[in-house]
Amino acid sequence: MASISTDSKTGRRVIQFKALDGKRRSIRLGKVSMRQAQAVLVKVEDLVSASITAHAPSNETSVWVSHLDDVMRDKLAKVRLVAARQKAHLKPFIESYIQSRIDVKPSTAEVYQHVLRNLLAHFGGDRALQTITVGDAEDFKRYLIGEGLSENTVRRRCGIAKQFMEDAVKRELIQRNPFTMKVTVRGNAKRQSFITRDDAMKVLAACPSNQWRLMFALCRFAGLRCTSEFVGLRWDEVNWEQGWFLVHSPKTEHHDGKETRRVPIFPDLYPHLLEAFKLRSPGEQRIVTYLSDPKKNPRTHMMRIIKKAGLEPWPKLFHNLRSSCQTELTLKFPDHMVCRWIGNSQKVANEHYLQDRDEDYAMAAQWNPAVQNPVQQSAVEGCKPMQGKTGQKNNPRDCSDLQLNASHCKHKGLYQAGLEGLEPSTF
Repeated sequence: MASISTDSKTGRRVIQFKALDGKRRSIRLGKVSMRQAQAVLVKVEDLVSASITAHAPSNETSVWVSHLDDVMRDKLAKVRLVAARQKAHLKPFIESYIQSRIDVKPSTAEVYQHVLRNLLAHFGGDRALQTITVGDAEDFKRYLIGEGLSENTVRRRCGIAKQFMEDAVKRELIQRNPFTMKVTVRGNAKRQSFITRDDAMKVLAACPSNQWRLMFALCRFAGLRCTSEFVGLRWDEVNWEQGWFLVHSPKTEHHDGKETRRVPIFPDLYPHLLEAFKLRSPGEQRIVTYLSDPKKNPRTHMMRIIKKAGLEPWPKLFHNLRSSCQTELTLKFPDHMVCRWIGNSQKVANEHYLQDRDEDYAMAAQWNPAVQNPVQQSAVEGCKPMQGKTGQKNNPRDCSDLQLNASHCKHKGLYQAGLEGLEPSTF
């Protein structure tokens, strides 16, 4: 049905077969071994039989066709053994993808548009997706760096471009995703800033109203995301008796069980929350009423308040407050509970939230390993502390009167331990 011929001068292999219309057609394989040519021949014969009988080829042949690169696929399409692969161009494909993502929030769709503009500026809208290589993707990354974007912004945008191309792979428009670089956003220590309690009190004193004190306290002392988690706060979801309130989280709601979380009414938050409750209008259920006007920009106003307090605005205005809150809480409560209150994971907290504090270094420098753990029973006053691995024996004369005058226990089976200690003597 089909045969292999070899050019005597060049050694190139050609598969020839008789098509459905009776004409002889050729598929040029190039310089390949006879064994490789025979493997292709088997698949070509199956495709020819399928075209003649109007039946589907075998599953093995279908899988083989689906994994062909564009060059070989085009050769088979030219002799009408397979359908031509759809040519997808950059601009219409990505625009269609963005329009199809009705499941994402407007803010996410806006970020998609930023990446689309970057891709169009670098590649052009008519660029075929199949022609974008791994090297081209690396060039795009360098283009973003040249635009003055930060490392994490470059990673985010390359990650979204990778997401676009992954959809093209699933639709079998391209064989592989050219964006193979690492796109995970990493923590940036240079943009971290721990807002101390003293500085927080200065900012609270500079706030012009209860609403501003409340918003600041919600970020610094309860770790809420500003402003997305302020909008859904309601008075009927505050449990004063049990000391918690419910937070609706748009950022994590797409994860199972992460739509809402309970956050304690921390002591530093309580007076501002209570004041807002007393000042609320009749029938008002929103806790943060300042955000009812979409034209108001809390970031710009917060920067003015910080400067009024005599402080320099920190790099990440609201995130640094949230980060400071989690860093502080982690010193007092179990990590898993703090992450539950803040609404992130321990991995994310370690990478993006937990900070080094100057006072931690100072405490470490003054740490005395000889001091017993406070949760353990302390030694009787007047006794010398244990030292070294084996400790040191205590002389009763070195101990206080309390130990010397203690009466022996009369309980059956209990006896006084010798002065050598609880362990038996070693001879």
